[in-house]
Amino acid sequence: MFKLAVSDFFSRIWIWLGALVVAVTCGLISQYGFCIRGSAEQAGHMFGSVGFSLLLFTGMATVPVVTAVGGSVVARQRRSYAMWRLVGVLPGVVRNVVLVQLCMAGAIGATVGAVVASLLYVPTIPVLLPEMVQFSGLESLAGLYPSWPKVIDSALLSAALFVLGGLGPARRAAKTSPIAALSELERPMSRRPWLRILALVLCLVTLGLLFAWMRSDDVAPVTNGAFYFTLVTVALFSVLAPWVLPGCLRLWSVPLGRFVLPDLARRGAEHALASSASIELPITIGFGMLAGFHSMFMPLGEWYAAHSLGFDATLNQTAQVALFGGPIAICLVGAMASALVSSGEHSRSAASLMLVGMTPREALGVSLWESLMHVVNALLAGALTVLVSSTCIRLALGVFPAGGVDLLPGLPVGVAGLLFVGLVLCTSTLHGIVAAATCVGDAARGDVDT
Repeated sequence: MFKLAVSDFFSRIWIWLGALVVAVTCGLISQYGFCIRGSAEQAGHMFGSVGFSLLLFTGMATVPVVTAVGGSVVARQRRSYAMWRLVGVLPGVVRNVVLVQLCMAGAIGATVGAVVASLLYVPTIPVLLPEMVQFSGLESLAGLYPSWPKVIDSALLSAALFVLGGLGPARRAAKTSPIAALSELERPMSRRPWLRILALVLCLVTLGLLFAWMRSDDVAPVTNGAFYFTLVTVALFSVLAPWVLPGCLRLWSVPLGRFVLPDLARRGAEHALASSASIELPITIGFGMLAGFHSMFMPLGEWYAAHSLGFDATLNQTAQVALFGGPIAICLVGAMASALVSSGEHSRSAASLMLVGMTPREALGVSLWESLMHVVNALLAGALTVLVSSTCIRLALGVFPAGGVDLLPGLPVGVAGLLFVGLVLCTSTLHGIVAAATCVGDAARGDVDT
């Protein structure tokens, strides 16, 4: 089994490139978290909580992103799994092979990222965390901390997160039907997605407990409950993504069917969502977390004012980096990695459009429209997440339930996601255009067998 996992992994390394990019980012951020904790403990300061927050939030964002990217990898490898099944490989072996490959991707990529972070740690800490350096003297103490042994910790943490996030994709790989895969039929959705149903029930129960906990007159339950309620709401929508994202896209993109290029892009985006929601889900998570936490301050401020308490609804740079730096980086890289995993299929689609008479400008226009649709759909789902979270928090706190939400802080995630996804999709389209032109040239020269 291990030999099969290793040989298949390295023979199809381009398919795993997106997962490796996510692992590099996870390892880099995890190494920063471990080094900050170690430096703070060595100096006798309390700023180890900054490193812990960085690790916690990075891990929470990595698991759903790995699930999305792993799902894309599994969708592209269906024919391989079908061939394995036909030669007698058991479903349990297929599942274990996928988990071993995800573990390898997480460990290898995280090791590279952790080594890079160890080299950049000392010179970048004063820029990223100026408040922490100012109050702790960490700038001079950072060089004293031996960060290199923590590379192993970062690799192990990333491998564990990849295995945890890959449980669902590995289960889908084990359920691959050889006949359906080899006949190019669409992969049937599982009728009993136990893992997703279990995660959905767990999120709902947790939200119910947090809602009851926030109905208090004490400051600690209200503040901490609102904080965790926002996180769990984002987790809930990531579980519901396979149902929410396609429905949302079909709902708002109907008017675009009147135009040729947007309609082609809409059909391409729907096809991508039918196989995996991996391109949009990371952007939804990043937007939901960033805008959700900023929107959380509004009902908290009203509750504090109603109880004649002071409330400072601002975050300094250290808090913003510790809370949002890791998750946002993971989400953006995850969106780009998911687009990279599907670039081969996108390139073939562009080549097909060229062969039926579409111009290169029109093919690039379709890719740009598709990128824009993916990002807009992800932002709409993220806005829905923020709206649900803010409304429930307001109901729990007993403040005016129809208050506003602050979506502007999350827009940079959408802009960056559009740049990353658009770059990958347009690059793959250019590859398809060149491939189509080469095919036509070979046919004109008589190099193609008839």
